[in-house]
Amino acid sequence: MAMHESSMRRAAELVTVRVKNVNVLLRICRRAFLFVSAVAGIFLCTMSEPTDLPPSLTMLYFQDQVVPRLPNILDRNVNKLRYMFLRNITITGDEGVTAMSVYKNLTMLSLTNMSLTVVPLNVLDQVGLTQFEFSYNRLVSFPDQLLALQNLQTLSLEFNLISSIPSAFVRQFPSSLKTIYLDGNPLLALPLDTDFALIQSQRLQIRGTPMCDRLYAAARSIKSPRCHPWSNRSSGS
Repeated sequence: MAMHESSMRRAAELVTVRVKNVNVLLRICRRAFLFVSAVAGIFLCTMSEPTDLPPSLTMLYFQDQVVPRLPNILDRNVNKLRYMFLRNITITGDEGVTAMSVYKNLTMLSLTNMSLTVVPLNVLDQVGLTQFEFSYNRLVSFPDQLLALQNLQTLSLEFNLISSIPSAFVRQFPSSLKTIYLDGNPLLALPLDTDFALIQSQRLQIRGTPMCDRLYAAARSIKSPRCHPWSNRSSGS
């Protein structure tokens, strides 16, 4: 049965699809006369590496994998990519995440639960990032080099191994940074020159840390809690 082109486009306005084989998805789209350019998001849950991606792709999930490197496909056909989520991934090769390309339109990057001990340097090349999630890794030192990302609004470093924050960071807290999440880290203390308003306003989140536990205990003793371990986390990250 013949279909009008506009009807076909409306039928193909997919938001996100979950696939095990991107190549099969592309063949299905072509055989069903669907417009691949309408596919905006892909949830990739496969051990095999795809050879093609929709050129209009704006969002990509890649998770729950043990791979020698990131897929080479991420070097191609991703000019419009804005959101990338790499989660629960073990990279066995020497390149690690350093092989990640620079995506000029990327605004959200998640590198979560990847057993990473450092933030990959090429993250600094993603100059358009407004949200960066690096939670559930093995980061020991606070990555103050990320402050060079002038558009960054949300930084999530939850459940790493960070025990201290540089004094320079709290003295010159970036105006563009709305919230930094350090929840669940073994944070023992804050610099003496920390502006307590950062905690009161919850721009600096330290719930579930030894430091927060002490602050909460002290605040309860004077019936004026200042650290809010029960408060709901905002949905911006």
